[in-house]
Amino acid sequence: MRNLFSLEGQTALITGSARGIGFCLAQAFAESGAHVIINDLDECAAKAAAASLVDAEGSAEEIAFDVRDAKTAGAAIESIVAKRGALDILVNNAGVMIRKPLSEHSTEDWDSVIAVNLSAVFNMSKLAAASMMQQSRGRIINIGSVQSISSRDGIVSYVASKHGVLGLTRALASELGRNGITVNAIGPGYVMTEINSEILSKPAFIEAVEKRTPLGRWMKPEELQGTAVFLASEASAFVTGQLIMVDGGITCNTLLESP
Repeated sequence: MRNLFSLEGQTALITGSARGIGFCLAQAFAESGAHVIINDLDECAAKAAAASLVDAEGSAEEIAFDVRDAKTAGAAIESIVAKRGALDILVNNAGVMIRKPLSEHSTEDWDSVIAVNLSAVFNMSKLAAASMMQQSRGRIINIGSVQSISSRDGIVSYVASKHGVLGLTRALASELGRNGITVNAIGPGYVMTEINSEILSKPAFIEAVEKRTPLGRWMKPEELQGTAVFLASEASAFVTGQLIMVDGGITCNTLLESP
């Protein structure tokens, strides 16, 4: 029986993948046989991440560009296609969060979060889809959040952006399906990563998450690997327009209060 989860021969671009969730996904894709392209604003960090995958006998390289800049992103994707022949998988992982109450949340704060978390996802997906259409096949995976279907105060722009990611995922899936391109999203629960460093310093909030999560703990970034490989592979050939929650069950329970 063929391996439905193999990514052999595939080229995958993962945005914001020099560290955190993005790097964990890069490791999983490389282990599954894909050539992984590490993207980050920090060129040195991207080089180090790619080198570590190569050291582990994976196939990888780095490309540093700002996902907010559609022109630069377009040039990057063109260079990938010219070099590799195709871009098979795009993971829109890059994201930011600003924690402020509404009264202190400026228009500039709003714009900066929406630019990375939503507008860049649109632009990257549009650019990748143009290439994927040429081969009548592609996988686009967007990183959503528990905040794609729920909310809590103090992160208004983040919540809005992640709700937007879900809507965008469904809209793109509807439009691109006839071109052989699937578009799905993953909704991580509360993860022990850098973006959550502020709330991880608050024992009361850590405990609240654990109590509200049926599995009773915070999530490790590597626990997203299986879902991502599934969505990138032939195993998910008839799955599109979906948000798969990997949250330990927390969205089954009452919403969290703010830390």
